[in-house]
Amino acid sequence: MLKKFTLIIKDIYRFNPFKTAASFIIMVILGVTNGINIALLVPMLESTGLGEGERAGNQFSNYISGMFNKLGISPSFGLILFIFLIVFLVVSYLQYQQLKLASELSTHYSLYIRDRLYRSIFNAQWLFFINKKMAHAANMLTVESQRIMVLCNSLIRVISEAFIVVIYIALALMISWQITIIVVTTGIVITWLMRKQIQSGRGIGVEMTNANNELQSVVWEHLGSAKIVKGYATENQSFTFFHKMVKKVSDLNIQYLVNQAKIRAIFEPVTVILLCIGLYVALNYFKVDTALLVVLLFIFYRLSPKITLIQQNYHKALTSIPAVNALQALEEEAASFREQFENKSKINSFSKGIIFDNVSFSYNTDDNNVLKNINISIPYGKTIALVGESGAGKSTAADLIMGLLLPSAGRIHIDDLEINDINMTYWRSLIGYVTQDTILFHESIRANLLWANPEATEEDIADVLKISAADSFVNSLPEGLDTITGDRGVRLSGGQRQRLALARALLRKPKLLILDEATSSLDADSENRIQEAVETLHGSITILIITHRLATVRNADFIYTMRQGEVVESGTWGELTENTSGYFYSLCSLQGLAKR
Repeated sequence: MLKKFTLIIKDIYRFNPFKTAASFIIMVILGVTNGINIALLVPMLESTGLGEGERAGNQFSNYISGMFNKLGISPSFGLILFIFLIVFLVVSYLQYQQLKLASELSTHYSLYIRDRLYRSIFNAQWLFFINKKMAHAANMLTVESQRIMVLCNSLIRVISEAFIVVIYIALALMISWQITIIVVTTGIVITWLMRKQIQSGRGIGVEMTNANNELQSVVWEHLGSAKIVKGYATENQSFTFFHKMVKKVSDLNIQYLVNQAKIRAIFEPVTVILLCIGLYVALNYFKVDTALLVVLLFIFYRLSPKITLIQQNYHKALTSIPAVNALQALEEEAASFREQFENKSKINSFSKGIIFDNVSFSYNTDDNNVLKNINISIPYGKTIALVGESGAGKSTAADLIMGLLLPSAGRIHIDDLEINDINMTYWRSLIGYVTQDTILFHESIRANLLWANPEATEEDIADVLKISAADSFVNSLPEGLDTITGDRGVRLSGGQRQRLALARALLRKPKLLILDEATSSLDADSENRIQEAVETLHGSITILIITHRLATVRNADFIYTMRQGEVVESGTWGELTENTSGYFYSLCSLQGLAKR
């Protein structure tokens, strides 16, 4: 465990060397000044006459007196009291600075870890998102990363208090090494006997991380499915499930607090008993003079809360370690899926087209291919359609075009470059993408549109709203572009959301527009509006339409019909509908579009 803590401290230092070093320097100065303050109690008490006549045989008293003599100072009570107050003020100021530095360091380190994890997640391949439960990732970015701050604070506090404890023990050894050894040895034995109770904090921490993951999943899924919950009148069932998860997290928090309280309840009384034993032994066996005995008693009295604080913060750190492990595991997993764009071509234009050359794809090497030997040509400036039933592999083909997935076999060429040799950041900047499940953020319509192109002007926005047939309904809204769409666009109809999604895609001024089942869940009127909007773009940009509703591709330049991951037919609308024995014709018949 010490090795783990050391690695974390090193990582904190790499994050901010200056503040980490400054914090440790203040710790050292704080420990020394605390020691000076306690040492000043000896001449202060002796100047009042306490322990008078006992000093001659005491090395510690003689050492303090010798220091004053070297400085040419006569240690009167008033002078010592003044020095004591000055040192006390210095200690108070240093404590404030250390607390401030520790708070800033732990907060900024937690922010740094969150930023690093978030960046790692979004730098990962799409396969990572497919295979990972995103609710768990959300928990890591919110709840668990917050525990990093607790860990950082606790470690700094443990080191700081431990250094002061070392100073106190060194002073106690100088006053009476026999009593100090007895007290310290007994304390070590008690800590060893309580080790299981202290170490149990790590187990609780693991359970808390798992419970928080489960709770985040429940909240994520149930709030995202609020319409289903309401529609099925299963509010009580949802509440019961939520309450069960919350209670589990609450019980673990109680277990953690009770465990911490138990450690304190055992440790503090034992410390008081040790103080009493030490006092009795000092008076009756070691004949410690009165002034030094008072100082020794004061040292042990100050040691008690310090050691308790160390125990509590060590327990907090142990409980937070599982969060660190989980965050590191997630970051490493995301890093293993990292998209590699270094030394790859930065494509800034698209002028020839896209070619699939015997492309196959499977999500895992042991799985059957989702796409099998696909050969597709998408010339620049043409409207191409991929049609077929659900599960035919159409959307997977779109993911391959965008570089979200890479072929398991075969090649995809963008103009004259193979897709594996292209920096996807540049290629994706040339693409506009509209999906069936339109995602709008809980912001204004303007903010949602600008998400695709922050540099767009008001004129640009007006143009794309007109092209997507969204201008009339946006202008009819009381707040126009400043209208808040609601969570996931809930305040707008499905057709309105889709038209805004198309406008957002067009605001990017794309060279390639991909419409992936963009009208499949719309009513006839909304579908016609979207279709008319797409028709206005015909010939000006390359359009890929993915759909199982064949009426929307009647005017496409070329159509590829897919079935179970294969292209089974291709041609124009006229060519395909003339082949009455073909698969495309059978699909048209099912949808009432076949020639009679």
